[in-house]
Amino acid sequence: MHVQVGEMLRDRRNVELLRLLLDEPRMGIAELARRVGMSAPAVRERVLRLEETGVIAGYRVELDPVALGYPVCAYVRVRPAPGQLPKIAELARRLPQVVECHRVTGEDCFVMKVFLPVWTSSTRCGPVPGLRSDDHQHRAIHARAAARIAVA
Repeated sequence: MHVQVGEMLRDRRNVELLRLLLDEPRMGIAELARRVGMSAPAVRERVLRLEETGVIAGYRVELDPVALGYPVCAYVRVRPAPGQLPKIAELARRLPQVVECHRVTGEDCFVMKVFLPVWTSSTRCGPVPGLRSDDHQHRAIHARAAARIAVA
């Protein structure tokens, strides 16, 4: 039986299940069933169908960077030196402070979202392998700090 995703989302109970799971992804089947006024087996079947069709792509844990000792969020723009473009994504994978790395168009080639333990007026972005080391490096790396931005 092939079920169209559009049909599933027209069903108000499926939409209500999705709303509940968005608010509390760890909510059990019994509690979901109680809240939507259905039996647990029926809710289990609906959730399974939503997972199988890709409407529910997965469940995740969201960590609080502040609780982990990284209260500062910075967006770093990176312009690699000639021939170093492939190394930047690998560098981003290796650095635990990098939580996102996006390839972008424009002057800079990458934008990375990083979390740092501290940020002061004297914090500087030091030389990073693969980045230009000339006097334009300060234009190649710009960081904007925020007190706290939740992990997306």
